[in-house]
Amino acid sequence: MEHYAGIDVSLEQSSVCVMDADGKVIVETKVISEPAALVLYFLSLEVTIRRIGLEAGPLSQWLYAGLRRAGFEVVLLETRVVPEQIRPNAFFLEAMRASARIIEHDNHNLGYIRIWSYARRAYHRLLIEELAEGRLKNVDGLILDLRGGWGGAQPDYAELFVGGAPIMTFTGRDGEESFATYRWRRPLAVLIDEGTRSGKEVIAYGLKRGGVPLIGSRTAGALLAGRGFLLDDGSLLVLAVSDVRVEGERLEGKGVLPDRIVPFSLPYAAGTDPQLDAAINLLTDAI
Repeated sequence: MEHYAGIDVSLEQSSVCVMDADGKVIVETKVISEPAALVLYFLSLEVTIRRIGLEAGPLSQWLYAGLRRAGFEVVLLETRVVPEQIRPNAFFLEAMRASARIIEHDNHNLGYIRIWSYARRAYHRLLIEELAEGRLKNVDGLILDLRGGWGGAQPDYAELFVGGAPIMTFTGRDGEESFATYRWRRPLAVLIDEGTRSGKEVIAYGLKRGGVPLIGSRTAGALLAGRGFLLDDGSLLVLAVSDVRVEGERLEGKGVLPDRIVPFSLPYAAGTDPQLDAAINLLTDAI
């Protein structure tokens, strides 16, 4: 019976699969990614290899040539990748939902959530949902992470934490309770950095003005309203179309300075997050 082999090429070791003409797998193994090693392996088998399929790519050329010189019939197989359509809003919402967690520290339960994008009201609704009815409902304090990502937040989003409107709920005949308005009334710490930009800087400014401590590094200072223009060559040109002032103050090129500056050099972080650690300690002291 004729047998066939397929090779999935990697830098150090390649995955080899040998099967018969009916498609039954005879053996699967890994072989050093060198022509001599592969030739020796195929010659050591008790079956005769009719044809070898080799994944096309820059690492495959010398293996292809070496196997051909040894007398094997080799074909290069092109792999086609069909890109999935990117849906940034769905991606950012899922990332935000996945980030929500409880951090246990010094006999306290601290909530944490990261807002990667604030470009739609759906992100703010998800934040309220997690705080009012979700995983963070019963935490002792909250760490709101505004670092990096996209801006787009509306100034009134800050009202969730520093607004004076009362909390109002409805309770139906079935006993189900729902929030008409919701406000966070427990301790809060906010993380910012040089990747905090646009509308998220406005939120950071408003929270700081309301007495909420900001931890991290100065924000980007990138608030100018922009408009995108699609050019004939397919590239995108973004131009500033209006200036922005917050409470009469121009933050462009200036940013928002944190109350507690905590440097975070990623190459030397060794897997730690000193800004988050600082927020945990500050929040614990405030409870």
